[in-house]
Amino acid sequence: MCRYFSYSSSRFRCHRRRDSRFASRDAANTNLPPPFFNFSQLIKNFKSHGLNLKDLVVLSGGHTIGFSKCTNFRNRIYNDTNIDKKFAANLQKTCPQIGGDNNLAPFDSTPNKVDTSFYKALLYKRGLLHSD
Repeated sequence: MCRYFSYSSSRFRCHRRRDSRFASRDAANTNLPPPFFNFSQLIKNFKSHGLNLKDLVVLSGGHTIGFSKCTNFRNRIYNDTNIDKKFAANLQKTCPQIGGDNNLAPFDSTPNKVDTSFYKALLYKRGLLHSD
């Protein structure tokens, strides 16, 4: 799995998680910030878990791979003013105002690759989630 998302032919040594022995949807829903949090809310949330701004930036980098459902970004692409208009219009084709809740959009232009495109997109107001 580590090698699958590599942007180079480097070998990665995968380690098991040491922070927990099980996954819990309830714990995730309780502790992870929702996709509509703004920057101030994110900092407060991270601080409540003993994390700092650097942790926030690094962990946000998890959005360099993967996809999100329409329900997580619909409000942003139709109502936010802090978003690239062409980017929002393109996403509106995938995510209509009504329906399509389970339609997916990639977090960045290279959803199967760990690289810097997620962070670069943010510089141009092309973050999929409001929290990005």
